[in-house]
Parts: sequence; structure tokens; C-alpha cells
Amino acid sequence: DQAGVVDQDVQPAKAVQGYLTHLKVSGRRRGTIDHDADKLKPLLDEWADRPMADWSRTMLEALLDEREWSTSRVRQALGVYRRFIGWCKAVGFACGDFVGDFKPPRARPLEHREALSAEQCRRLLATARGHYLEVPIALGLFAGLSRADLRALTWKEIDLDAGLIGRPRHKTGTRLRPPLSAPLR
Repeated sequence: DQAGVVDQDVQPAKAVQGYLTHLKVSGRRRGTIDHDADKLKPLLDEWADRPMADWSRTMLEALLDEREWSTSRVRQALGVYRRFIGWCKAVGFACGDFVGDFKPPRARPLEHREALSAEQCRRLLATARGHYLEVPIALGLFAGLSRADLRALTWKEIDLDAGLIGRPRHKTGTRLRPPLSAPLR
């Protein structure tokens, strides 16, 4: 492509696919690529028939109003949209800055939740005994694994001899090494 030439006619689906390919070849994790694809899908569902140069903040506000997303989802989507717009500009695709200075909704702090007491943990484990979720519940209680970490956990990551679980965190890749307590074993 010639420097400074802007492609006014690129199809939104082609641009999104190009952006996702860019993420892949630049070494992004599969989870990041899937996350961005998920956030860009509503734009293709709603706006694929319009030139990207015509995408506007009014359209974004209507989309967000219609979808009634959580505060967290709106914040995540806006971040993806800003990166997508920047990528389009860098490769010469005409894309309206439909995000601009749009301020995401403020996240409200969650109510403080008390940790389960030892008695509550015992009752939860007793209730789960024999249920197919018994092991994930025990891993969550005794090893502090998140739902995402539980879904990704494999037997290769469990060292019964050393009494450790060794795995990267699902989202950040930070290495976890929680011990396997006697009840968890």
C-alpha cells in the first residue's frame, strides 16, 4: 500500500479479520484474540452494511443502549474499539472515530463480601460430596483457583508428590503454585 492512501471501501468484516490476524501474528494470546473478536462482533452484527468511515458516536450510544451491557463489558468494549480504530488508521482503512472521548460508565464498588467461615466451607463440601462439581469446589476453596483457572486446569499441572499445583493464571499468565492441602489431596 502507498503511504497516506486511505481505503474508503474496505468491508467491515475484512477489517475486523485483518485486525484479529494482526493480533495473532503480533503474539497475542488466544484468549485476547477471542476477547477482542467477541467485543467486535456486535459492530459487525449491527453495522456491517455501513461504510466504516460513517460509523459514529451516535451509533455507538444506540448500540450500548440497546445491548444493556454491564459497566465492565462497556469498558472492555471501548478499549477494544479504540485499539481497532487505531489499527485501522495505521493500515490506511477509513474508520470513523466512533468512540472519541466517550466516557465509560463508572464502575460501582462491589459490596464487601465476607469470606466463608470454616463451618460454611465444611457444609459446602459436605453438600458437594459425590456431585460432579465436588473437585472444582474443593480446588476453589482450598487452592483459591478462579473459575477460569479451574476450567483450564489439567492433570499435567498437578504435582501430587510435591504437593503443588503449577500453572499460569488464565488471564495474566502469572505462574501460580498453590499447595495441595491434605483435604484437597
